[in-house]
Amino acid sequence: MGIRRPRSPRPTSSSSSPTTSATATSAPTDRQWHLGFREQYHPLKRGFDEFFGHLGGGTSYLDPNDPDGHSWPRRQPVTTEPNAIRPAPVVGDRGDGPRAILDGYEVVEVDEYLTDVFADRAVSFIERHAVSSVDDMVGRVTATLREHGLEENTLVVFISDNGCINYMPAVICTNSPLSGGKRYHLDGGIRVPYLVKWPAGLPRGEVYSQPASVLDLYATMAAAAGSDAGTEDSVNLLPYLRGEVEGAPHEYLFWRSLPNAAVRSGKWKLWRVDLTDQDPASVLSRGGRLLPEEDYPAVSVHGQITVLHDLEADVGERVNVADQHPEVVERLGAALAAWEAELAEPMWISKRSTLAELHGQAIQLYF
Repeated sequence: MGIRRPRSPRPTSSSSSPTTSATATSAPTDRQWHLGFREQYHPLKRGFDEFFGHLGGGTSYLDPNDPDGHSWPRRQPVTTEPNAIRPAPVVGDRGDGPRAILDGYEVVEVDEYLTDVFADRAVSFIERHAVSSVDDMVGRVTATLREHGLEENTLVVFISDNGCINYMPAVICTNSPLSGGKRYHLDGGIRVPYLVKWPAGLPRGEVYSQPASVLDLYATMAAAAGSDAGTEDSVNLLPYLRGEVEGAPHEYLFWRSLPNAAVRSGKWKLWRVDLTDQDPASVLSRGGRLLPEEDYPAVSVHGQITVLHDLEADVGERVNVADQHPEVVERLGAALAAWEAELAEPMWISKRSTLAELHGQAIQLYF
């Protein structure tokens, strides 16, 4: 998995649109797109047949002109997100061939808005709002599949793009026992739920412990639809999940948000991240760890820190063992450099940044 600082895909690149097979494929995408506003980036230009939702991320679904609309923590009667009233995008008139549906829920991206529909379900803001809302909408999709006799032979994947945020003044969620959160390359930022259900095609109740990537969904879903399409970065997970193939799908997994980057191999993960002379605590006291948008240097004048974590012995990544395992640092550093050498130069450089702490040192994250 490679995460870079370009803000949109190139028009000639491949996003997660479906691979066609011998039979017709219908591919709706719902809710949140977040891959560009221009016409050439629109879902209908990227392989999807239908689209309903927002083109951007973090889009408010509350009407700013509605006197009952508000930001958390103020509470007044508000309806749930309007996307939820659309029928689950499961059935249609596109024929009997396989179809791929991308259903990205906006409610978890707009994390500062509260709807009182879910106020009594749990004790925390995130649980009662985002989690409860998504739980209802996923339930509607499952119920629709069952109603139309499609549940048994439908591959359903539930996944998140990142861990919960921890850069706001108030603590509204936690990734414990993992460290870090959204925008980190610690596991609290990049290790997310990855739930796969296919009654007719996969064993039930199994836990697969080897690292996998969201990019693997391309080859996996193509295989489920009868295609052998794949890429160097996308591995068909079906034989691994069925126990037909042993070992890990990937020798290495990579992440990058320049100039920070990380690589994982087996139990080891190496992270290279910018140091800063700014104090995260002082910034937090002014309303959060977010920094003003500006052109940050490609190389930090304060240098970088390289940390190595043993994820089997230290799931919380609280102990830097780089000095004890220089050979692992060298091997992972070389693999990361070789991977970066294959990448195109970023076309859009993000100006957004956040401060954090890592093993007692102030670091700067980019996103």
